[in-house]
Amino acid sequence: MDDKVFKELVKKFQAGECTEKEIELLHHWLDILEADSRLTDPDTEELELLKEQSLANILPHTRQEIPTHKLWPVVGKIAAAFILVSSVALYLFQQYGSAKTVIVATGNQQIKKIQLPDGSQIWLYAGTTLEYNEPFVQKERVVRLKGQAFFDVKRDTLHPFVVNTFGIITTVLGTSFNITAYPQNTSVQVAVVSGKVKVGNTHKAFALLTPSDRIIVQKSNHTSQLDHIDPLAIKRWTSGEIFLRNASLKEVLQTLEQYYGVNFKTHFNTNEGNFTLKLNQKLSLDQALDIIQLVSYQPKIRFEIKEKTIHVYRTKTK
Repeated sequence: MDDKVFKELVKKFQAGECTEKEIELLHHWLDILEADSRLTDPDTEELELLKEQSLANILPHTRQEIPTHKLWPVVGKIAAAFILVSSVALYLFQQYGSAKTVIVATGNQQIKKIQLPDGSQIWLYAGTTLEYNEPFVQKERVVRLKGQAFFDVKRDTLHPFVVNTFGIITTVLGTSFNITAYPQNTSVQVAVVSGKVKVGNTHKAFALLTPSDRIIVQKSNHTSQLDHIDPLAIKRWTSGEIFLRNASLKEVLQTLEQYYGVNFKTHFNTNEGNFTLKLNQKLSLDQALDIIQLVSYQPKIRFEIKEKTIHVYRTKTK
């Protein structure tokens, strides 16, 4: 609050036009100033005069005329402190009070592209939720993710871009990368297409990733491992494909669960297998299952739907 606004408030106060909240705020600060000799040391009688006028504005029938020349010395002494505190309060309101929380979610078999206030673009995979403040209200551009998303972040060296996923923090200045972090998964995966990406938690950094790097962080104890992945394969799902290369059957089933929103129950070790698949996202679940059964080998598998669960069995080969 600047000096002009402050004086207008005082004029309203003198004219008996302040709202109860404005009077209550002014009265509150008078109490603070009276108790805090570090800010000011006004004459006790003057403070009491201003308090009495506050009460007179709340209860008009008891109002008494207070000479203006007695009011202004008190105003002069409290103005600096009041302006400082009010300015801080106004800044906080502008930065935080006016911000709104935006939540974007996708359903089964739904891919959604959004643009953030800073110009960054994000593709949300099926079954994903993204949350952020609009506008961004801190030095960092913070978003919270559950699910899978591909980020193409607009570069801003003064305002790092931060993705929080189950306590695992991914920080960039401007780059493109993919994060997979579904609630039902035991790990969070971050894979980089371009630029540099730092991954860690609130205590330490796990790694600084460059293009084709992927980190897999366990949610339970935040242990991590690094490997490499084809940068072109990382974002293929954003253009309408379900793509897997050298994936275990477990990875295949997790991908189908995430996209189609289904549950699998397996009857053997699903860490087996070596699948390379390219499926069109427009395929129905039944069509996708038929293709996987057809191409599966070591193990050869078959699916059987019972109520709402898809059972996976090993099929003996001839």
